[in-house]
Amino acid sequence: MNHFKKLTSISSNKYKASSFDTVYEWENIIADKLNLKIEKQNKFTTWFYRQIEVRLKMRDFFHFFVPSASLSLLFVMDARTLKSCRLTKNTVPVIIDFWLAENQLNLFYENFKYCPVVLISSAEVYQFLLCHNCPLNIAHWPLSLPDYHKLSPDAVFDKKWDLALLGRANPYFLNFLERYCEKHPDFEYVLGTNNIDNRFFYTNKGKKVGHAIGRDAYLEMLRATKISFYTTPGLDLAKKETNFFNQVTPRFLELISGGCLVMAHYPKNADTEYYEMDSLCKDIDSYEDFEKELNQLLYIKEIPFKKYSEYLNKHITSARLNLLVKLLEQNQIKI
Repeated sequence: MNHFKKLTSISSNKYKASSFDTVYEWENIIADKLNLKIEKQNKFTTWFYRQIEVRLKMRDFFHFFVPSASLSLLFVMDARTLKSCRLTKNTVPVIIDFWLAENQLNLFYENFKYCPVVLISSAEVYQFLLCHNCPLNIAHWPLSLPDYHKLSPDAVFDKKWDLALLGRANPYFLNFLERYCEKHPDFEYVLGTNNIDNRFFYTNKGKKVGHAIGRDAYLEMLRATKISFYTTPGLDLAKKETNFFNQVTPRFLELISGGCLVMAHYPKNADTEYYEMDSLCKDIDSYEDFEKELNQLLYIKEIPFKKYSEYLNKHITSARLNLLVKLLEQNQIKI
């Protein structure tokens, strides 16, 4: 006789950093569609867990006093090796970022060993763990675009700027862009300041054109941009901690939802194949390709909104829920 456990809630983080905005949007949609409660950890519990994890280093001892209960879904921003009291037999974690090296895997396994199933968002990381004989019960559940950003096939956006650098600027593309501007000195593009929570936008000619303070302003800038760059993390020269993993991040889906033509640099791997990146943008691997592609995209008059809309319909959060329910049922978890 099968004994199913029940998923009843989402254990939410309480951080206010803008990097968590998308996580909170996922949580709200999942909670609404699957009728789950969202539970936030209070300050005392956070302090108490901190004492056990860091000061006493007794997480494993603590676990034996955790009673079996209904399950909670927990989005984990990145896979850590420091043992966490939140990762119990009552937790189904969803790992967003994974940058661990091979020599850290045993610590990772120890951290997540009590969880009934660990959902891995990256297909590349999922394959990597399988190849390293991961002892955890893992499943692949990809990241998505929150439904709030679903794109209409009849969308009309006023593309004020031919090119804008949105988010972290990869030196790979910056070097190409600098060479391009030397050959085309009249070319004007938009770039942002580096402070993610207080970002203003200027053109390369020094003209202030807007800000992305808050998520709505950032999305508005996306919709005003015709062309933007995207690089998978392991090829981003400005991002050092990735250990060469190249997960496709939600930012790619955001660019598509903003109606941007994407110039990209990415490898062929399980993630880029899952997201069919080569159907939307080619890999730019030389300056010659960069110049040719940018000139072609500048010439394009119509954004392929219908194609973009059909693509995003496969990758919005609500479209991921059937897979989530299926994966949970395979692990004797009901909702």
